[in-house]
Amino acid sequence: MSPIHVDDCARALVHLAEHGEPGGRYFLVNSDPIRLHEFASAFARLAQRPLRVLRLPTAAARMVMGPVLADVLGGDAVFSNIRMRGIGFRFQYPTLDDGLQQILGALHE
Repeated sequence: MSPIHVDDCARALVHLAEHGEPGGRYFLVNSDPIRLHEFASAFARLAQRPLRVLRLPTAAARMVMGPVLADVLGGDAVFSNIRMRGIGFRFQYPTLDDGLQQILGALHE
C-alpha cells in the first residue's frame, strides 16, 4: 500500500486542478510503498502501544473477503507519484512516520 496523509491528498487534488494535464494519469501515493503490517507496526510504535496480530490463512481470507478483495490485499503492485512531483507537488508529510506523528499529535491536542 502507498498511504498518504489526508491533508496531502486534499492539497494534491487542488494542485492537480491548477497544474494537471486534462486526461493525464496521476497517482496520489506515497513515495515509499509499504506492506500493511509495516503500517500497523509503525502506528503501534509511535502510539507506544503493543501490536496484536491475528494471522488469517490465505484460503480463509478468500472465503471471508471474497477473491477480489483478497487478491487486492495480497497484491504487490507499486504505483509512482513521479508525475505529481513533476508538476511541482511536494508532500507536507512525505514519510509514514511524519504523517502518523501529525495524526497522533492532533489526537493529544
